[in-house]
Amino acid sequence: MADVTFLADGGMDFAVRCVLSGAPYATAEPGEILAVLDRVDDGDPRSWRDAWVARGRALVAGARADADAGRTRSAWGAALRAANYLFAGNYYAPACTDVAGARAVWAEHRAAWDLAVRCWPTPATPVTLPTPAGDLPGYWFAGAAPEQERRPVVVLVGGIETPLSDAPMTGLTDALARGYRVLLLDGPGQGAALYEGGIGLAPRWDAVWPAVLDAVAGRTGVDPGRVCLMGINHGGLWAAQGAAIAPERVAALVLDPAVTGLLGDTLAGLPGDLAALWRDDPAALDAAVATRAGDDHDLAFWAAKTVDPFPGGGVRAALDGLDAALLTDGDLAAIACPTLVCVAEQATAFVGQHEPVLAALGPLATRIDFTTAEGAGLDCEIGAPQVRNARVYDHLDARLAP
Repeated sequence: MADVTFLADGGMDFAVRCVLSGAPYATAEPGEILAVLDRVDDGDPRSWRDAWVARGRALVAGARADADAGRTRSAWGAALRAANYLFAGNYYAPACTDVAGARAVWAEHRAAWDLAVRCWPTPATPVTLPTPAGDLPGYWFAGAAPEQERRPVVVLVGGIETPLSDAPMTGLTDALARGYRVLLLDGPGQGAALYEGGIGLAPRWDAVWPAVLDAVAGRTGVDPGRVCLMGINHGGLWAAQGAAIAPERVAALVLDPAVTGLLGDTLAGLPGDLAALWRDDPAALDAAVATRAGDDHDLAFWAAKTVDPFPGGGVRAALDGLDAALLTDGDLAAIACPTLVCVAEQATAFVGQHEPVLAALGPLATRIDFTTAEGAGLDCEIGAPQVRNARVYDHLDARLAP
């Protein structure tokens, strides 16, 4: 990345870049971000949480007042930024050993996002998607096109912990501007499906995609022959699974990045001896992690984040679940649609996993490289979402003609 840092703490510095990337998409203001950072003690999770949450709460109060007064455009912008900031602050709540507080702030974040959706400049509504895996919450964005006009659809799927409030910069806003309709959803182990529905992470979405695609096809103003699945972060795995599960119903696939397995990156955060224990004596792993985590705050934070999408389970169960989250050779053989694979030059997650995907898909795949020189070299092109979205949607427009 560019040799410019906001904070010496690497994780927090990356998080600042994530938040700042939302500025062109109305989810952040650079001046607000700098004001918040002035109240953060570098590397201190509690000051990080408190500073971001305070700013988010202040924005929520203003957004509600604006909405009550009929100033929906102002309410929309303030609520979008509030949702973004509340989630950013809440990310480090497990490092503050504040699980109950983390759930409460997550709910505040989601309420701010719901307010933004109610005030959206074009028609948008919450939806419930019944699936065999459980009822999944989502949002339908119809865009500005006439209601009955058949348009292509982007189904946007984020990572395990990617909030839906990130969607404006990861594809939602650009899709609507170009004439697509958009479905956002929380899948198993994500967002409201997890925290409100108790639905844990599913390594495979075989029980999810047919029902989701049925729901999309059944909506007014949809061309079921022009459906794109777009996966961001871990969502690259589940979007690719979807294209394999229902190849006749997916016209285009975007993987940012391509993901063939979830375990490796998570396991890399576990000390080597504990990783070996999971392989050799898994029944002893949870007790060993609990013993060490008391004095190792980094390990405690890693454990809290790892088990979070698996309600009621421990570290061993979480690693077992992640180990089963794979894109198989059979999946790759079943994908039949044009597939765009995004490759960021300095990505640190899922490194190299694009290679077997490109090799297996052959002429179906198109690779787009994003570089550090253009500010787009970090994971999921954090820092340059406009660069990313322009190229992705230029590619899709040529195929789906929105």
